[in-house]
Amino acid sequence: MARVIGADNKRLIHRIIAISTSFLLALLFVFLLWGEAVKAPNYEPYLNSVKALTDWTTVDENGEVVPITLPDSPVLVGRDNVTISTNIVGLPREYNTLAIWSKGQSIKLYVSDELVYVYNANNADHFGADSTYIYLFVPLPENVSDSVLKIEYDAVLERDAGKIGDIYIGTMAACLVRIVQQNQLELSMGLFVLLVGFIELILSVVLHFITKRDVSLYYLACSVIVLSFWVISNCRARQFVFPNASIIRNCAFLVLPLISICFCLYMDVIQKRRYHIFYGIIEVLSLINLIVITVLNYTNIAAFSDTRMVSLILISMTLIVVVATILYDRIKHKDRSYILVSIGLLSLA
Repeated sequence: MARVIGADNKRLIHRIIAISTSFLLALLFVFLLWGEAVKAPNYEPYLNSVKALTDWTTVDENGEVVPITLPDSPVLVGRDNVTISTNIVGLPREYNTLAIWSKGQSIKLYVSDELVYVYNANNADHFGADSTYIYLFVPLPENVSDSVLKIEYDAVLERDAGKIGDIYIGTMAACLVRIVQQNQLELSMGLFVLLVGFIELILSVVLHFITKRDVSLYYLACSVIVLSFWVISNCRARQFVFPNASIIRNCAFLVLPLISICFCLYMDVIQKRRYHIFYGIIEVLSLINLIVITVLNYTNIAAFSDTRMVSLILISMTLIVVVATILYDRIKHKDRSYILVSIGLLSLA
């Protein structure tokens, strides 16, 4: 049978199957994104049991009551202490939960001037100088309809002053579903890429034990994992995947230097160490940066959010070196073995 088919035909058949499989996988991924982003969700009845509270009033600096729209009203930005209120009229009886997005602020909730909930951001399980961004699910008393809701925000850090986030009211399940729906594309993309990264990591380790050689797939897997982890840790729904909101927010900053290191290691291998000096410099600087920002944050000298610019500069330097070396190889015809990888990385850049 093998003689009838021939070696060339077998390679052709293998290539057709490989290309078809890649196309089908890409099509499957597009189908998933289309279904999540375009089509109506199957849990639509749940969304009828929640609504966003956007129309509020506050007292401005002149003592006058002014209307504001949430989230992120520019009128409130920069104010350490903010009090907002709204009238709840005709609320269904099953609405028993208020979901509040706290951007590092302490919060007090009043229902008809009765204090029903207190959240102290200073006592949050945070690590280092950075504040904790978290959704608070507040149980409401019975018969809250036709009442006045009043929320007091007290910013712990100056940079969080007056940054008032989303507020939802409804059933507990409906609030949770609404928040996940608002962030579903980012969250599902991050989890999918994270899964792909772990699969690549396992394959690279197996290949390393078989071939006893350095496998570039390992560094690519590390790059994919840190990128996906960065996407997840920056998603507002991250606390539903990783319950400790403080730790996962810190991870969003900790992985930034690792992005530069992993991509430099990967490019150094596939470019056969021709530009090792450039990648090596960025790797060392990124490692030093990781150590410095960690020490500064956990000694409460400077928060991760205050020092992230250095990490972003190093990522930009990595992109510049990657693009420049790829273009140099293409122009000088030095190495055409990684042409598909170079096209993908140039598209990413």
